[in-house]
Amino acid sequence: MHRPALTHTRSKNPIAFAAGAIAVLLAVAALAGCGSSLDPTLVEEAGVHGNQLEKVYALYSQDVLSKVSNRDLKDINAALAANDLKKATPGDLRRAQTEIASRIRTLTKFERKLRAENKKLKDTPEPNFDDGLEDDFTNNEFADAYAQSTTHIERYTTADLAAVKIVFSSLEKYLDFLEQWEEYLNDDDTSGLVSAGEASDAALARVQKTSRRIDSRGTLNSKLDPLVDKMASAATNSDQVADLIRELKEKYPNSFLSKHVVEKK
Repeated sequence: MHRPALTHTRSKNPIAFAAGAIAVLLAVAALAGCGSSLDPTLVEEAGVHGNQLEKVYALYSQDVLSKVSNRDLKDINAALAANDLKKATPGDLRRAQTEIASRIRTLTKFERKLRAENKKLKDTPEPNFDDGLEDDFTNNEFADAYAQSTTHIERYTTADLAAVKIVFSSLEKYLDFLEQWEEYLNDDDTSGLVSAGEASDAALARVQKTSRRIDSRGTLNSKLDPLVDKMASAATNSDQVADLIRELKEKYPNSFLSKHVVEKK
């Protein structure tokens, strides 16, 4: 679930997601002072929506699923590889349980925040480019690219939220397996060990299946890159779009367009 920064190479880790900033060069310096009119309402709409869009994109890009879903634990793996559960000590297992419990807490916090921010994004009106920009091909192409970018971010974060439930279940079942393993070492109690191990393996298989399905769509950046390129191209050919980007950078520096459309020095 590694999110590589701005590459289209798919990760080999489970549930690969893209990360990193999208940087495109925008030659707007020459457009300064062209005097095109721009509705201040549009700047506010694009800034407010863009702020929330960037919050969701940045949260999505934190690679939390990759960090929590990887179950590899050195001492535990060594015992499993040797097919000898007694190669792990009770101390090894308690440390592993603490680690998995910590990942569960991290995942719970991430899921709660992503769900809340994603809902805010869906409740935030998109900029009304039809009223704020003149009706021509370049401006319309810019508006369409922004709308598509929003749609992709919403869809990928929704997929993340669905994957969270699957990863959460896997971690809980793995934690139960580790607890049964510790009981086996302490009391030679195998009553729940086999069934807990089988349940954990089945849960991990569901994570891997989800990984393959999500990977098949390609990364989020592979969807966003050409759209940001279109927005940058529009800004080089439209005084209004160039003015919009310039004002957003001044008044809403943390908005999506301000962050990802970078002016050429």
